[in-house]
Amino acid sequence: MDTHNATSAPGTDVCRAEIIQLLTQRFAAPGVYETAIAPLHVIRCEVPSELIHALHRPALCVIVQGRKEVALGDEQYVYDPLSYLVVAVTVPVAGRVLEASGEAPYLCIRLDFEPAHIAQLIAEAPLNGVPDEPQRGLFLEPMDQPLLETVLRLVRLLDTPRDIGMLAPLALRELYYRLLRDNNGRR
Repeated sequence: MDTHNATSAPGTDVCRAEIIQLLTQRFAAPGVYETAIAPLHVIRCEVPSELIHALHRPALCVIVQGRKEVALGDEQYVYDPLSYLVVAVTVPVAGRVLEASGEAPYLCIRLDFEPAHIAQLIAEAPLNGVPDEPQRGLFLEPMDQPLLETVLRLVRLLDTPRDIGMLAPLALRELYYRLLRDNNGRR
């Protein structure tokens, strides 16, 4: 699946531009960064990468700049700021950054899933039902404005550490809810 020729959902360009600005100011060098919001990590890369094999734990991956390819078995997933990747179960993958430069670094937000919080939300929130056919443990979805705005609120919190303890759990809960309400949330 490749989203490279798709168009942005309304309103996402402004959110994405602010996230890029905040991340490039805070994370100026290439690397994988832990943040004060425990499940939130930021990845910055300034050159395309070689293929890397890894065991990917459950997470949401949101690219705000650049492009990446991930392979699960024989299936290839190419994604960019127009989509997001959900890894629903631990899976062996191979991945590589396709587009990155010093002027426009690859910037990705990885949010590791917290199973206890998701289980609580599943118990409380009505879901979309049961899938008609077996589902994969990894999938891409088009990015929408409500989800990207939630990601933006989490990134903004990095600049106000005193608010993280109170507001990050609320934003994380909203993010999990939006993912569960999505078409693939029942996976």
